[in-house]
Amino acid sequence: MTGWDALRRELDLWAQTGRTATLWWRDDDAVGPSAALDRAMALAEASAVPLALAVIPAENRLTAADLAGAVTPVQHGYAHRNHAGPGAKKRELGAERRADHVLAELMTGRDALERAFGGVFRPVLVPPWNRIGAHLPPLLPELGYAGLSRFGARDRPGIGAMGIVNAHADIVDWKGSRGFVGAEGALAQLVGHLRARREGAADPAEATGLLTHHRVHDAACWNFLERLFETTAQSGIAEWRSAATLFYA
Repeated sequence: MTGWDALRRELDLWAQTGRTATLWWRDDDAVGPSAALDRAMALAEASAVPLALAVIPAENRLTAADLAGAVTPVQHGYAHRNHAGPGAKKRELGAERRADHVLAELMTGRDALERAFGGVFRPVLVPPWNRIGAHLPPLLPELGYAGLSRFGARDRPGIGAMGIVNAHADIVDWKGSRGFVGAEGALAQLVGHLRARREGAADPAEATGLLTHHRVHDAACWNFLERLFETTAQSGIAEWRSAATLFYA
């Protein structure tokens, strides 16, 4: 059975339970207009799949006028700069930095994105490299953040009024070719989280998140996304949610 067969079978099993298989699409590392971003937005519009665009504030050259279709910009850290020590996993928002300095940067970045995008921006924090010190998330709701999104099945739905909805399937092979991870690998991640939700091994209410990085996509990445969106649309049971509906204050 191929990964595509496994996905169709999993969606059929969701249909048998009478439940909707919710998903969402998060694309990281946005900084400015490009042909790749145009392609992602055109695909989102053509497929009727909302796109959550994680924008790096310190490098951002985008405005609301550059966005097309159902695109919701969210905040991707501040500068996507590594502050971890030698040999440690990369992170911008780690415990090695003073919390007040990190939070000040984040607020500066959020203000910049609010000016750039106006009302379409959602105050959702996507930590660079999906890593954030454990001391920081409890401080975010009081600063007005509506959401936090990392990678992997969430252990709780939120902190106070701030929702947590993660991504669960990354289509880029970061540890290898840095191109497409392959349909079998990407689908195994997607189906794995959908199955865990259906069977109660993961929070059933957390939408399954697709993670992409338009700036590094090769042709195979784009082909996979087109086929994935076609397959989920044909299922009649999958529903792609927007960041605006997943995260709200």
